[in-house]
Amino acid sequence: MRKVRDENKTIKEYFMSSYSTHWIDKPIYDIKGQLIDKNKTLKDYGFSNGDSLSIKGGMSYYGYFTEKKFFEKIVISDLIKEKNENFILMDSPSRANCGKIFYNAIIMFEIIGSNEGPVFGGRDGRYSLDSNICKAAVFEGKINIGEKAVIEVKIIKNNNNFEGDTRNGITTSDFRYISDLCFIFGEAKSEEEYYHPKTYLVKFEKKK
Repeated sequence: MRKVRDENKTIKEYFMSSYSTHWIDKPIYDIKGQLIDKNKTLKDYGFSNGDSLSIKGGMSYYGYFTEKKFFEKIVISDLIKEKNENFILMDSPSRANCGKIFYNAIIMFEIIGSNEGPVFGGRDGRYSLDSNICKAAVFEGKINIGEKAVIEVKIIKNNNNFEGDTRNGITTSDFRYISDLCFIFGEAKSEEEYYHPKTYLVKFEKKK
């Protein structure tokens, strides 16, 4: 956390002296979501000498990335290298590298909605690990065919057969076999939301 030394400094001057120049051209918002004018002083936004500032949001809240690449076919069973009762070791093509994924952990996949490939299950929101996530996401109503999005997927224990259904122009299949694991969907974020999250400048409040 950086402390305000001079509340008469402009936001731009503050960033130039306290943070890297990376923040100079980045849109910054106050805690209410209003765009901050970097030429206004710190005191214009309620900061005074001795306050600690924090920058929240930005890419650090969304994992560590190397390149921007979306996939039309991602099958979790193809990515599992090893598993035991504690974790699954995955080699993910997604920028959000999975590494050791514990059960119930959220995995982020970058996908393009597709109508190709097999999908098993879906009637109750559970899918087999050999289902195409990109097609299952369209069935689930998370994205449309051809649309790009970052999808949250959770691997959970499974104790039932997979039953197919028809939704959103996609038909999935039954799978009369009880596998140990399955996946369910969490949120879907648009490409814009995921790669360009808002960054906020806030006053750091110490916990009492």
